[in-house]
Order: sequence, then structure tokens, then C-alpha cells
Amino acid sequence: MVVQCALSSSVSEAVKKALIQSSSLTWESAILSNMLIFVLGLPILLSGLSLSGIASAFLLGTLTWRAFGPPAFLLVATYFIIGTAVTKVKMAQKEAQGVAEKRKGRRGPGSVIGSSAAGCICAFLSIFQVGGPAFSQLWKLGFVASFCTKLSDTVSSEIGKAYGKTTYLVTTFKIVPRGTEGAVSVEGTIAGLLASILLSFVGCVMGEISAPEAIICIIASQVANVGESIIGAALQEKEGFQWLNNDVVNIINISMGSIIAVLMQQLLLQNWLMSRNDFKIREADDHILLFVFDFENDAERILAMEPWVFDKHLVLFQRYDFTIPTRNLRFTTTKFWVQMHGLPLTMLDLETTIEIGETIGSVSQAEHDKEMVGGTFLRVKVEVDVSKPLCRENVMSSLVAKEVSVWTNRAMETGLEHSLSIEGKLLSPLSQEWAMALVTHTLTPRNQ
Repeated sequence: MVVQCALSSSVSEAVKKALIQSSSLTWESAILSNMLIFVLGLPILLSGLSLSGIASAFLLGTLTWRAFGPPAFLLVATYFIIGTAVTKVKMAQKEAQGVAEKRKGRRGPGSVIGSSAAGCICAFLSIFQVGGPAFSQLWKLGFVASFCTKLSDTVSSEIGKAYGKTTYLVTTFKIVPRGTEGAVSVEGTIAGLLASILLSFVGCVMGEISAPEAIICIIASQVANVGESIIGAALQEKEGFQWLNNDVVNIINISMGSIIAVLMQQLLLQNWLMSRNDFKIREADDHILLFVFDFENDAERILAMEPWVFDKHLVLFQRYDFTIPTRNLRFTTTKFWVQMHGLPLTMLDLETTIEIGETIGSVSQAEHDKEMVGGTFLRVKVEVDVSKPLCRENVMSSLVAKEVSVWTNRAMETGLEHSLSIEGKLLSPLSQEWAMALVTHTLTPRNQ
């Protein structure tokens, strides 16, 4: 009885910690949350995975939760449930024809790794903030696209083997038996497309991707699946390509889907920006350029992406309302992302982030809380007066008498001279346009 009570208390404490820290994407919260979910969902997991496959899936779930949070975890869970369900469709018929998955459709670690390799890479890139905030959404897009691609491939294959009336080799369009590598059917192709649409819709509803990105995921998944079918028909099981088994082909397939989605997003965005002509540039005064925008959101987007650096010089922003001459503008503040290390895990929350940030400068609220709280440190965007000497590191006492190291952007430690200053204005009573002035300004060099 004592042991049972102690165990129950430990489990309750673990669940409590997982729930408390679910908003903070830490390894601890990811592991505890996955343990709870895997224990509750063990019967479902056993129906679709071997024991070693479950272990691999646990690692995938932990990584997914740590990188992208519960919404991405639910996306992967949706993929698993649908993929497992279609694998079981007409299992007896598939077994009789010799085209069924091994172990009654229970997939092992090789299949789990082959299905998630690209997603795991995107997760690691997100965790280590490769490319900074500007690339964070790209890694999320690549993650979603990889699972859309794999689900589409799984559904098209399993439905094609179960219901495909005629299967064609994708390279020659010759009629071949069901289950032939590189073979496609109308029934399977349509089912795979619908599966991709469904999972991309889930990703969109969960807030992982936008509606245009969902369309990109659908297109990328279908292109990647055609490529995978060509590889299967032309190379798989051929002389010299014995190493090209299903797991390797799966990795190639989902990698293609992920890469295609990221490239499409970048190319479409670049072409869209280049095709737009919704701002004008004119000279307003000596060394002053005025950028006039047609849309308020464009000016706001520029301001929201502070800090800016050009040719190793800090770029400053401020709003301009056309009420004073531009030569009288004073550029003394800008916004920096500041990291705060050394805090106890119990203080890794939004309230602590804002309270400490306000000791540095005026805090700018992030669009998503996880931009400020995550991992083993806090980060906050604060408006700092850069006309005063700036220190790269500052040590202050925290709320629990701990020491907190506040690390600022490296740009803050440089002596600033002749920095470019950009300013975005509010809607002017004299003009129904948004403007941004580009001004050359000299700051006092840092002496310490």
C-alpha cells in the first residue's frame, strides 16, 4: 500500500509538472508529456507499431513536442492514426496477394525513422534556431510537408493495393500487378491526394502553417510522391541498388516533399514581393529619403522586424507623422532581442520574462508566447536607448535572489557611427499613405 501510494504520488507529480510546463517547450515537459500520452495510448500504439517501433516513436514524439509544441504532436498523431487505419484495410486480401506490410502492419523502427527523418531534421533546426526567427516558419513548413508527403504515400499505396482496379508502372504506364514498386492506380492516387489535403488542413487549423502554405504542402507532397514512384520503378530492386529498400526510399520521398515545400514558399514569396509595386521612394531632404507605402501592414512589418543591421551598422526606426521637418528627427532607440540565462525552471514563464525585461527597457509583446519562453532560457524584445553606452552583459538579481545573466545582441557592444536610421510613420492627416524615412544619423560612439 505504501509503495502504491508513493507511485501514485510520483505519477501525479509528473503529470502536474508536465501540465504546468506544457506552455514552456523544454525537454523535461516534452518527455513528461510524451510519457503520459504514450501510457494512455499504448493499446493504439501496439496496434500499429512493434515494441522497438514504439520506442522510436517516443523519441520522435519528444523531439516534435520540444521543437513545435502540442499542435505539431497532434499533427503527427493524426498521421499515425490514419496511416495505421489504412494499413489494416483488407489486410487478409493483401496477405493473400503477398503485398501486405509485415507483422500485420505493425511497423518497426526502420519504418518510423524512414517516415520521420526529414521532420526530425526540421525539428532540430528549429530547436537550435538555425537561421534565427526568419527561418523558424520555414522549418515548421518543412516539418508539416514531410508528414503530408508520407501520409499521402502511405494512403495511396495501401488503398491502391486494396481497391486499385488497374495499376500502372509510372515510367512506362504498362499494367503491372498490385504492389509492384513504382506502380500507381487511380484509386490510390486520389486517396493519397485527399489524405494530403486532410493533414495539411489539420496543420492549418492547428496554426502550424498558413492556408497558402497548406496548398504548398499538398503540391509538394504530390510532386515528391511522383518522384518516389519513379525511383521505385527505375531503381528499386534493380542490380546495384539492393541498398535502396523501402525505408531509404521513404527518407528520399519525405525529404523531397520537405525541400520542395520550402523552396516553393521562398520562390513564390520572392516573386510576389518582386511583382509588387506598392511603395515609392523620394528624396525629402539632404541625406534623407522618404519611403511611402500604400499599405499599413507593409510599414508595420518592417518595424516589427527590428533590429536591422546594414554594413555592420545598426539601423534605427521611429514613427513619423509629417508634423515636423525630417531634419529635426532624433533617432535614439531601437529594439533588441535579449536572452536571460540562469533562471530556475519554475521561473521560465511569461510573467518573469516581462518583469525582468522591463528592468532593461520597454518590453514589446511577442506575437506568440513561445517566442519569449522556451528551452532553458527566456528571451524578450525590449526598446533600448542606444545613445548611451551599451554593455554586452549585465548581471542582475532575480526575484529569488539568483543571478541572471542578460545577454544582448552583439550589435549592442559595437561603437555606433554613421548608422542608417529608418522611420515608419502613422497614417498622416495630409496623406492617405504610409511612409518610412531613411535618414543618415550619427550616434555617440561607445566608450566602454
